[in-house]
Amino acid sequence: ELHGNLFVEKCKACSRRFTRNFDVQGMGLKHTTRKCPQCHEYLYDDCLDWNDPLPDDQFDASVDFAKSADLTICLGTSLR
Repeated sequence: ELHGNLFVEKCKACSRRFTRNFDVQGMGLKHTTRKCPQCHEYLYDDCLDWNDPLPDDQFDASVDFAKSADLTICLGTSLR
């Protein structure tokens, strides 16, 4: 999920992730209206906006997976 997940919120303070059964209604790594039950800081959506760079660790992992793949199928992309 390189570009994020509509059903995940993250806490930047304590690094906890929360998977929801609903769309968290956010994009661009902005805070949502909910707060972390652990540290009470705002939660942030997990979806990158067009101008947001991929996180380095996720990008590096995706390159490693791509290099070891026997087959690559691209879906949902303009391939630009």
